[in-house]
Amino acid sequence: MAKRVLILSASVGSGHGTAGAALERAFRDIPGVEADHKDALALASGLLRTTYSGVYFPMARIAPWLMELGYQAQHRPFATEPALPLWDRLNAAPLARLIRTFQPDITVCTHYMPANMVGHLLARGQIATSLAIATTDYDFHGSWFCQHFSRYFVALESTRAYCCALGLPAQRVV
Repeated sequence: MAKRVLILSASVGSGHGTAGAALERAFRDIPGVEADHKDALALASGLLRTTYSGVYFPMARIAPWLMELGYQAQHRPFATEPALPLWDRLNAAPLARLIRTFQPDITVCTHYMPANMVGHLLARGQIATSLAIATTDYDFHGSWFCQHFSRYFVALESTRAYCCALGLPAQRVV
């Protein structure tokens, strides 16, 4: 029986989707693996898509200081975890259905929004999957933190050290 791998990205900029597509190609090259890559925002409400993709870049261009305040507010690990799943559940029910229907053995997320959704479904016992989070941002802000993860893949050793200093198990942050 093939291992099922679901890769979830978000069409915010190009990095998350590009990473997701590369992961899908790599997994498909492994015998006995069935891989599928989905854009989580394509399965979300227009409101959620606009919030994630339509607001971020204009805000970064017009008011970078406001973006910095937002990142600082999110920087406390797990501080936003209860609120994000509620917001995402209300606006991304089709994503949750896709995850439950696909029944992945492994889920790899390249954006924090689907990672938090998968973490929420894991916490509620609605799915059984190993959650790997491949961060695509050099600045590891609080939204990336998800309590129900199997592995984090980070770009910088300093990010790994930061995660470990916060109590994440070193063997699960690479």
